[in-house]
Amino acid sequence: MGWSSRKKWLLLMKGPPGSGKSTVARALGARLAWPVIDKDDARDFLADDQAGLSYRIMLAVARTQLRQGLCVIADSPLGYGKFYRAAMEAADETGAAVAVVECECSDRELWRSRIEGRASGNLAAHHTVTWKQVDDFLSRTAADPPEIRVPLLAVDTAQRLDVCVDQALLWLSALDGADQSPSVTVSPTR
Repeated sequence: MGWSSRKKWLLLMKGPPGSGKSTVARALGARLAWPVIDKDDARDFLADDQAGLSYRIMLAVARTQLRQGLCVIADSPLGYGKFYRAAMEAADETGAAVAVVECECSDRELWRSRIEGRASGNLAAHHTVTWKQVDDFLSRTAADPPEIRVPLLAVDTAQRLDVCVDQALLWLSALDGADQSPSVTVSPTR
């Protein structure tokens, strides 16, 4: 069941590979009935030297959805300042409010197992499947980190998915100032 927000939202997911951001994004999209635009859906079809194009494609699709009056979830690591600034431009052009959900996994072994578990999947070659690739990503993005100047919620994805989603829904509802909050289930943190 969807949720009627008062504002048109561009909800940006943020976090390193394996942090759980795509899982949280899809669950939020399902609960809110908002489209999820995943950078990797474009990246899967691009050559390595065109990787940055996937962000531009994601934001172009998001911009189109926002112009149609839809709230949108943009799923990417959001590790670079230039892509955050481009997302802010898209929001400004469409009159969308922006918020960021940053996914972190406090349990390093769980995080590592998520990454290494990807190796047996049928993923495109660009996906991160080793811990060294995570370290490389963190090193690359350290040169141009985004300076987030919009509401940001940090979610620890070592918790159960329903807990993470409920936290994000309550936070977003408070930001939106809605009379009704999206349906939320109350459950223990683990």
